[in-house]
Amino acid sequence: MIYLKNTPNNTGVVAYGDYMDFQELYDAMHEIVGDEGQYPWHETARHRVLGICYDIRHAIMGDRKIEFVDNAMDEDKMKFLGVITHKKNVYLAMHTLWPDMLFVTMALNDFILLRSEKCKYPQIDVTITVVRKFQAAVVECIKETVSDASYAGHRCCRPIRQ
Repeated sequence: MIYLKNTPNNTGVVAYGDYMDFQELYDAMHEIVGDEGQYPWHETARHRVLGICYDIRHAIMGDRKIEFVDNAMDEDKMKFLGVITHKKNVYLAMHTLWPDMLFVTMALNDFILLRSEKCKYPQIDVTITVVRKFQAAVVECIKETVSDASYAGHRCCRPIRQ
C-alpha cells in the first residue's frame, strides 16, 4: 500500500510503496487522464498528473530512493511456515513538493468525474479505486501535518458531490 510522509522541513512529501503499488498507480493515473486531446479543457492538468507519473516511473526503475521496511517476519513465523525469508521488504520512494501533490490530488477529482460519465459502474471501477486510494494517502498525510482546524477547511478533505 502506498503511504506518504512529510519531508523534514514540510516542503514536500515522500511517497513510499513497493514495486506493484507504484506500477498499479502509474497505470491507473495514465488511464484516468486519457489520451492527448481527449479532454482539451484539462490538458494542462493532465500534464501535471503525467509529471507525477514521470517520478513514479523513475522510482519503479530504481532511479529514486529505496528503503527497507520491516515485514513482521520473525524467527518463529519462519520456523512455523517452514521457510527462510527476508525480514524486510524493499519499498521505493518518490519525492514531490507539496504544491504539486495538492494540485494533482485535486485535479484527479475532475478526471474521476470525467471517467465516471463513461463507466457503467463507476463505484467499482478499478482505475478510479486505485486513484482514490492514492488521494486517501495524500489526505491522510495532510491530516498528520496540519492542525485539525486547517484540515477541516481543506478542499482535498471535503466530500465530492457527484
